[in-house]
Amino acid sequence: MPSHRKATRLVKAFPSIVKGLAIYKEIHGHLKVPKNFVISAEDDARWPAALVGFKLGMYVSHARTFKRQDKLSSSQIRSLNRIGMVWDAKSVDFQLILDTLEVYHELYGNLLVPSRPNFRVPSHAPWPEEMWTKSLTRRVADFRTRRAVLPMEQVEELAEIGFVFNVAEFEWD
Repeated sequence: MPSHRKATRLVKAFPSIVKGLAIYKEIHGHLKVPKNFVISAEDDARWPAALVGFKLGMYVSHARTFKRQDKLSSSQIRSLNRIGMVWDAKSVDFQLILDTLEVYHELYGNLLVPSRPNFRVPSHAPWPEEMWTKSLTRRVADFRTRRAVLPMEQVEELAEIGFVFNVAEFEWD
C-alpha cells in the first residue's frame, strides 16, 4: 500500500490510537504494543465496543515508522509522548537503564559513560542482571541523540540523577 494512504489512515485513526494506547497501558502497564495486536473485548472489559477489532499494533507500528521518516506532526508526537509512547519497540525498559545509570554513578561518581571503549555492564552485583553484558554506552548515546523526542518525564528523571545530555558543554563548565 502506498505510504500516503497509510498516512491518511493514520491521521483518521489517530484519536483511536491515542485512546487505545491509554487503555492498553492501563491494562498491560506499558506501551510495548506488539505489531499484531488487535483489540478484543474478550481480553479485557475495559476496551470500549467502538475499539473492538481495531488493529492497534499495526497503527502503532506505522506511527513509529512515520516518526522515523519525519512524517508525524510535532503535535502527534507530543500527544503520543504524553501517554508514554514506546518509539523503539526493541528498546530496554527505561527504568532498567535508569537503575543501571544509578549504579554507574554510585561506582564512578558521575554519569560520563565513556563512548570509547564501549562500556558494557559487568555481569555481577550490584548491576541489574537484565543489563549484564549490554552496552551502556549505546543506551547513553541513544538518550543524548533522542533527547528532543524523549517523554518529558524521562528527561526530568535523567536530569534528576545528573545525566549529562551535552558532554561538550558539561566539560566547558
